[in-house]
Amino acid sequence: MKNKWPQFLENETLFSNAIRLRYLIWTIQHYLPTGSRLLEVGFGSGTTAVLLADLGYKVTAVDIDVMPPHRSHS
Repeated sequence: MKNKWPQFLENETLFSNAIRLRYLIWTIQHYLPTGSRLLEVGFGSGTTAVLLADLGYKVTAVDIDVMPPHRSHS
């Protein structure tokens, strides 16, 4: 299977990604109490999973990439 993520993300900016992440975090905090269990599928660098764990959520993150980032365990 050919990886199409680089092509999909080529027009994304750091700013647009930060806005999307901020909205995601707001939505989770609005609808799910701290301590809720979350599953992140396709966690990439692990940034979102680490941020959610730092906010008190119990995060399980999985990805098909064989080289997980060093900071993925929280």
